[in-house]
Amino acid sequence: MNTKLLNPTLFITILLFLFSISGCKSDDPLEEELNDDQFDTKPSVSTIPASNITAISTSTGGTLNDDGGSEITKLGVCYSTETNPTIESEKTIDNLDGNTYKSLVTNLIPNTQYYYKAYATNAKGTSYGEELNFTTLGEDNNEQTKISTVEVTNITSSSADTGGMLSDYSGSEIIEKGVCYGTEPNLDIINNSQTYQGSGASDYTSTLSGLLADTKYYYKAYITNEDDVTTYGEELEFTTKDIIVSENTIYAPKGNDITIDGIISNEEWTDATTISLSNVGHENAELLVKYNDTHLMLAFTDVVSESAGEYLLEFFFDINKDQSEEFMSDDWYFHVSASDCQAQGDINLLYNNCKKEKDEWQANNDWTYSNDTVEVRIQLSYIDFDTSAGFGVYALWPAGVSELNPSTWGSIELIP
Repeated sequence: MNTKLLNPTLFITILLFLFSISGCKSDDPLEEELNDDQFDTKPSVSTIPASNITAISTSTGGTLNDDGGSEITKLGVCYSTETNPTIESEKTIDNLDGNTYKSLVTNLIPNTQYYYKAYATNAKGTSYGEELNFTTLGEDNNEQTKISTVEVTNITSSSADTGGMLSDYSGSEIIEKGVCYGTEPNLDIINNSQTYQGSGASDYTSTLSGLLADTKYYYKAYITNEDDVTTYGEELEFTTKDIIVSENTIYAPKGNDITIDGIISNEEWTDATTISLSNVGHENAELLVKYNDTHLMLAFTDVVSESAGEYLLEFFFDINKDQSEEFMSDDWYFHVSASDCQAQGDINLLYNNCKKEKDEWQANNDWTYSNDTVEVRIQLSYIDFDTSAGFGVYALWPAGVSELNPSTWGSIELIP
């Protein structure tokens, strides 16, 4: 498989060694005929007047007075340059906070009158609040022209760099600035993720992190001034790089830090590379790998074996990718069980020399036989690897490798 596009700059070596040690019925026909939802009604909602009106945007929202007895499936504000807008017109889709919700209406035409009203939908249908109106400011009052979105650079499978340019800005004092981003267009800071780069009218850079591999993202710079008016730069898009697993190499992305509790949650590991450890003999055996500026992070699922009623996991690092045919004195050994420990040196003496101090690395597990998970977090400086060297991995992958012969191991490359 071709991996040329990745241009990795950082490598380490890892060897994973798996140590095998009914309800009541009414008699009343009329009562049976009536269901609870027959008493449900459409919801009741009120419109919140527009505020923070600019040439291209405004803030509004709604108050949910009554849900009508059934779940609210959608709510927001619909708007149009014609009277009587409905959900068939332009609309926002928002999230309820208590009994109110905020709506940010964007991409409006300067110096134009708009009609708007809150809406809410449940199983019985859609209801609307009062119809109100506002007029956007003229082009001369549009601070949007003062903020520009910087095109992304340094795109990886989980991050990208961008920012905003404010060189010619002369509006009200800026109290917050950053970049909002997401996988759907028409972004805003109410409903999407955003970075925060402080305050003040100066250019800034932002790193978008924790992204999904091979996924299209939309992004745009934003500023919020002292009058609580938020304006945006151009909305742009990019696609993150794919995580490639070749026959003998996996590519680990830079990602967010984790909590070492032994529980592999999607929120923590969606930005990691995952490979199947098919040779383990367990149906769901996997290795997950990622790193950040200070630590290497590994997770294992369904890989440990049971011996004498105990569970344990052992793995090794070939720091300088010596690729020798035997374990070297500078290679590391890590042991995860009831007593976690680590050592360096002779493969035959490792466990006897295993030290229980582990300030520079942590491991935790949540295991029962055939359904285990293990998380490990190791300080990169602690294992003191040569960043100019390569590395190999033994994880019962690829097929046919020998745990005591580093020259047969596959590779993990850390993507910058």
